[in-house]
Amino acid sequence: MQIFTIPSGPLATNTYLFVCTDSKKCVIIDAPPESAGQIDKIVSHHALKPEKLLLTHSHWDHIADVAALKKKYSIPIYVDPNDLPNLTKPGSDQLPCWVSIEAVPDALPLQEGDSIPV
Repeated sequence: MQIFTIPSGPLATNTYLFVCTDSKKCVIIDAPPESAGQIDKIVSHHALKPEKLLLTHSHWDHIADVAALKKKYSIPIYVDPNDLPNLTKPGSDQLPCWVSIEAVPDALPLQEGDSIPV
């Protein structure tokens, strides 16, 4: 397995790409502002195949580029059920945010104990 770390956005929030070196399939973890272009460069350069996007939580600095990545790669988005409202209506968590975030209404909830193949 190979792991790429990509700091992005005004807070240098990390995105991680977990890559199977045999199959070239990968999982994206978090999508901060300005991360989509950097992720795409790595995906293209290494001929990777994104399969899903996992969110550690839904603060704006972790979700700003989720919609762009979902559109680009047609991948499912997974998040804790308590964080779903902030994906369907960004900003509903009331955290100060100065970036525009597109809603993602069809994220899938993760439950305690779920297993996510990578």
